[in-house]
Amino acid sequence: MEAAQPSLLLNTLNKTEMTDPNGARVQVFSNSDGLTILKRVELADSIGNSIVTWLETYYIYDEFGREKYTISPKGVVALQVTTPHSLDAHTNHQRSICI
Repeated sequence: MEAAQPSLLLNTLNKTEMTDPNGARVQVFSNSDGLTILKRVELADSIGNSIVTWLETYYIYDEFGREKYTISPKGVVALQVTTPHSLDAHTNHQRSICI
């Protein structure tokens, strides 16, 4: 008897694209477990001094699939302009950009 093949392969992302009520494109990336990893909303605007074309929200999970962190669009911009990138649980930087 041949084993059934999973619909999604490990270490792959599924991308869903839609339009929100305001007419903006929305892209949602989820893993093979169906957990949302990234949600992007199209926007041509700025956050602080950085011009962004997408508002990106990242979701980080623990090994049991429980959401551990949410990095908001403001946090994504802060990580892009701040070095070194650190998600040490005891830093003020992490507390300011993660929910």
